[in-house]
Amino acid sequence: MTVWITKADVPENYYTISSGYIANRDMVVFSSDLGVKPLKYNTNCIRNASKVSIESIIENVLSPISPGDIVFVQFPTWLDYGVESLLIKKLTALADVKVSLVLWDVIPWLFDDSDRDFTGDNEFQLMNLCQLVISSNEKMTDRLVKDGGIKTKIISMGLSDYYCEVPPSFKKKFKKELTFVGSLNKTDFSNYDGRFLINLIGNPNDLTEEERNQSNLNIMG
Repeated sequence: MTVWITKADVPENYYTISSGYIANRDMVVFSSDLGVKPLKYNTNCIRNASKVSIESIIENVLSPISPGDIVFVQFPTWLDYGVESLLIKKLTALADVKVSLVLWDVIPWLFDDSDRDFTGDNEFQLMNLCQLVISSNEKMTDRLVKDGGIKTKIISMGLSDYYCEVPPSFKKKFKKELTFVGSLNKTDFSNYDGRFLINLIGNPNDLTEEERNQSNLNIMG
């Protein structure tokens, strides 16, 4: 039995601009220490492929998987919806292969805060095809069941972190600070009145003038 985890194979510069790709890469780094093998797919190659060749590319990506294997799919896959559906549907159709989704983002909820019925959206349909969903936290787990109609078993990851290389001589020092990595326009930091410093890693242009002038926010770019 082999345990696999998907990895979006992208150019190195993507890791300087996208927290989604950083998390995808870091999870592969962490899980490799436990013997989990990366299942790579080249996002640019797939995007530029013809509709006829995409299916054969996906089949080639999945070819190392054998009956009895376990596959963790980092979700979203950062592929087009149609290709993402094809990948997961082919994966879940493999005989005696257990598939789990490691859920980083729910794309519809990033851009739609309405009360509409989400249960028919492609993302939630794909989640229900798998044997397990690993959500980011308990709050997301509750909403997946309530608003997403997820019937698949869900467990919550809880706190996660980014991979960081430091020199062996680096001296650790505890600081009461928070670091936020991502698209800064998705959160209203003007409401933050805490005394702990928040380091903001993201595009400074996404912040309002009020946020940029707050003394409890350290804008790192």
